[in-house]
Amino acid sequence: MTTLAAASAAPVDARRERGALRGLAPRLRRWRPARRPADTTVLAVLVMLAGQALVLADLDVPVLRPLLAAALLVGVPVLVLARRAFARVPDPLPRVLYAIGTTALGLIVVPLGLNTVLPWFGVGAPLARTVLVVASAVVDTVLLLVPSRTPLAVPARLRAALRAGLRARLDAAVVLAVGAVVLAVAGAVRLNNGLGGTVATLAHAVAVAAFAAALVRDRRASAVPARDAAVVYLAGLALLLGTSLRGWFVTGHDIQQEYLAFLYTHDAGHWVMSAYPSPYNACLSVNILPSVLVEYLGVGGVFVFKVVLQLVFALVPVCVYVAARRTVPRRMAMLAPAVFALFPTFYTDMPFLTRQETAYLFLALVLLGATQRGWSVRVRRRLVLAFGVGVVLSHYSTTYVLVITLILGLLGTAAGALWRRRAEPRLQRRAAGRDRRAAERPTGRHEQSVGERRRLLRSPAPRRPTPAVLLHPLLVLALAATAWAWSSPATHSGGHLADTVDKLTETLISGNPVAGSSDLKYSVFGGGGPTPAQRFAGYVKLASDARGTAHPGLYVFPRPSGNVLLPPLVEREYLPLTAAGRAVDGAGLNVRGVNALLRTGAAGLLQLFLVLGLLALALRARSTRRITREQFWLVAGSIGALATVVVVPGVSADYGVLRAFQQTLLFAAPLVAVGVFAVASRVVRRRRRPTLVLVAGVVAAMGLVLTGAQPALLGGYYAQLSQSDSGQYYDLLYARTPQLAAARWLAADTRGRGLNTVAAADIVSVTRLQMFLPRSVTVTGNYLPLQLTKDTYVFLGPQQSTRGQSTVFFTGDLLTYRYPRDAVGGRLDLVYSTAGTRIYR
Repeated sequence: MTTLAAASAAPVDARRERGALRGLAPRLRRWRPARRPADTTVLAVLVMLAGQALVLADLDVPVLRPLLAAALLVGVPVLVLARRAFARVPDPLPRVLYAIGTTALGLIVVPLGLNTVLPWFGVGAPLARTVLVVASAVVDTVLLLVPSRTPLAVPARLRAALRAGLRARLDAAVVLAVGAVVLAVAGAVRLNNGLGGTVATLAHAVAVAAFAAALVRDRRASAVPARDAAVVYLAGLALLLGTSLRGWFVTGHDIQQEYLAFLYTHDAGHWVMSAYPSPYNACLSVNILPSVLVEYLGVGGVFVFKVVLQLVFALVPVCVYVAARRTVPRRMAMLAPAVFALFPTFYTDMPFLTRQETAYLFLALVLLGATQRGWSVRVRRRLVLAFGVGVVLSHYSTTYVLVITLILGLLGTAAGALWRRRAEPRLQRRAAGRDRRAAERPTGRHEQSVGERRRLLRSPAPRRPTPAVLLHPLLVLALAATAWAWSSPATHSGGHLADTVDKLTETLISGNPVAGSSDLKYSVFGGGGPTPAQRFAGYVKLASDARGTAHPGLYVFPRPSGNVLLPPLVEREYLPLTAAGRAVDGAGLNVRGVNALLRTGAAGLLQLFLVLGLLALALRARSTRRITREQFWLVAGSIGALATVVVVPGVSADYGVLRAFQQTLLFAAPLVAVGVFAVASRVVRRRRRPTLVLVAGVVAAMGLVLTGAQPALLGGYYAQLSQSDSGQYYDLLYARTPQLAAARWLAADTRGRGLNTVAAADIVSVTRLQMFLPRSVTVTGNYLPLQLTKDTYVFLGPQQSTRGQSTVFFTGDLLTYRYPRDAVGGRLDLVYSTAGTRIYR
């Protein structure tokens, strides 16, 4: 029987084999042997080396030279890393972000290694162009020659991406985002040329409209992550460029000292901490990184700080969007980067904090790497540690807040595990009782089987917890140790942290309060502290006490009195009412009160939505079920770190409440989106389309208020530097051409006369003068007239010489007072005068 069965089955198997061969024949005819990858790789290496030779020759071609250098320095590593090193990442968007972050980290770490090693072999300028070109060529060659089966470019995918890009032009949100970038650049240039701020204000409004339009687009359009990412990137970039492009020189507060640190490194071609012993010089994101970009790209330092670094920081909202897509539904994920980018600190202060911008990019990539699916825990921890080192090397305060966040999250994880361990027996007894009652209850006319009873009575096996990545104790310890090693033994820049700890100790132990920032008035955690008059009186007392027992004859004012001893404070000026504002005022509404109410209300709503998102997470709402336990404790730790900055006096003055909240939004922006959607869905009774329209309306309304577009429409509010040629920031931070010319004249005059002391009347002028004056000249921060000493140049900028005002930064606040310029002019000789600048001696 077996033989007969086998004989009958043989013809059937033969027919199947012939059919399979017939189906395979057409594919065999279409098959062609693949080109050897070695040929393409060698050609790519040769083309790359030819490009490196052109960069080394430093050809003076304005546009092509920087583009070619950028393609070699950034483009080649990003392409190779995205296509090969991160090929296991299924989504192309995070793959590119990881590649960009790794390249940025390499642009810091590799030059740091060259800066450390090459001086041992007699190379005095290890950051010179020749060294950087050779290093870039070696790195690109190694990346291209690493064996891999993955080609660097897939023509079919490139064609598909091109077609998608052409279709994206018709998308309203993308069109608005592109228009916002164009308007932002045009608006800043118009303001720099003395024209009005209408175009700049319109740019902010169009950027807000782009975010709102992306929320109400149809499902088919919103299902394309690259299109959403393009809207987020371009709208965020428009907001940043509207501020960073103001002025033809570096404009801002911290960016002045950042640029000074860059000049020390770039001029010497070598980074040395002792050349500028300041915490700013310990941030490699403002000295080594821009020096590499300037030397290799062949552009100016001002362009790097005002444009290139803003192009990099605009990726952070994209990282927020990608991270949010992993935890909340798609629409909420689109709202998260809007919340992050429309927060005022993002576009009013971050362009002046380039070291923190770079640190935020690495921090955002830390969060992305910790939540990456498809990777082993060990690989994710290594990636997180690498980007964490980037945070440490970029900015000290961001590192400290991150370490506090991780420690609080780690403590919360331990407390939660202890609570679950103690509550588990009680919960299991309750579950077993419910299962027993269900097993004993008859179902219909038939009794349950013995197997069903055993299944119901068996205790459920506890679910294995997901291994921690970012909150692993060893990883937290490694990041904390790296931060300590870099700030103490390596750079000796831990004085800032020591001062903060001293203030914290003084507050908690001795009971002597230290004044905090007035930004606390926007927080639910605390009040605003002392009044401006009290703060200024404290500042004047410190300046008066600093004179000590010195002989009065050493000072310009031996016995100061009246306005010289205690100048009166000046209230911040409001924008004049526009036609719309006068109409509102004529209707019986106080425009200033309306603007203040809207601003405070927007800040309160933002915090309320965050609380509602936390409540939804605690109640395990459907929209938060993808948030893991580790992510919950990371959010809780970030809020705890924010509370530490807010509650502890003195810390808020050093770091800034608004900057701390901006860092918290990196973790908590998805929860703010959850809170917004929770309220909107309740209002419209959970109908999908009305919910989206209402959420878009909330984003538009809050965005117009927070960006200053609505106050600019009415007037009666403080002027913003990105929209006006007036206001406190403009008077203090804006660099005018006559002021720069006066600084150059002063540099030449100090060399000729031998005087080596200059007193500047404001904190920004101190750093700006240090950029031009010889290193032998000491620029003092004797801002008040009672601090002026004889045999000293006194530099008065446009704010003092034209407006008769001056501004000091004390306890985290800007305090503007009436500057007694006539009294100063009566005691000193005027040696230089130009439009808006005076120099006395």
